[in-house]
Amino acid sequence: MSHLKDLLNQIGRETVKLIDNEIVRQNLIKTGALRNSIEYNVIMNSKAEWRLTFTQIYYGFFLDSGTRKISARNFFQKYITDQIDKYTPDITEATALDLLDDL
Repeated sequence: MSHLKDLLNQIGRETVKLIDNEIVRQNLIKTGALRNSIEYNVIMNSKAEWRLTFTQIYYGFFLDSGTRKISARNFFQKYITDQIDKYTPDITEATALDLLDDL
């Protein structure tokens, strides 16, 4: 199996948990739809590259980034960016290991 795919799954699980914790901390729970909609997926694109994607319910974007009438809650994109920054060296190493395995 791919080292990078395993690492991206780990990052995805951790990030979803961090986002979920922040939704609870900020008391953004009304129906639970936002909290239940936070998901990640690791897929291989057409260029045989692994991708980590995150999704949320449509109105989550507006809560996260804010509008003219509500302030930004910063519970989604901030945690994704922080996690990618934190794991950049590990991502590089996993990619290198996958390349060596392919040789």
